[in-house]
Amino acid sequence: MKNAKVSNLVTPSEHLLSLFFSGLYLSNYDFIEIGKKLNIQTPIKDREAILKTLITDSKEADKIVELKGELLNLINNRIDDYIKLDNNYKNTSIIIKSWIERAKKSKEIIKERI
Repeated sequence: MKNAKVSNLVTPSEHLLSLFFSGLYLSNYDFIEIGKKLNIQTPIKDREAILKTLITDSKEADKIVELKGELLNLINNRIDDYIKLDNNYKNTSIIIKSWIERAKKSKEIIKERI
């Protein structure tokens, strides 16, 4: 897949923040909620700053495994939503399946590169 090769050139944060690469839109709210679960104070800023804080503070607090778990859970929930959409809207299957594949690639990037 061409996108997978391009994605290796960006950081994991850039990958997760890019709908093009990840197939997901992860909002400020999503990241702030993960921060609350990990007891990490997140800034009220843009998504990039919030995610950077989550990653940095998780490493410092020895909570990176928990962060990965929360991100993977979030992505799995989105994949489940996409599968439901795919089942209900067959005419959009090509697009939705590409989102699912990109989301699965995002899971691999989280496991390997964060």
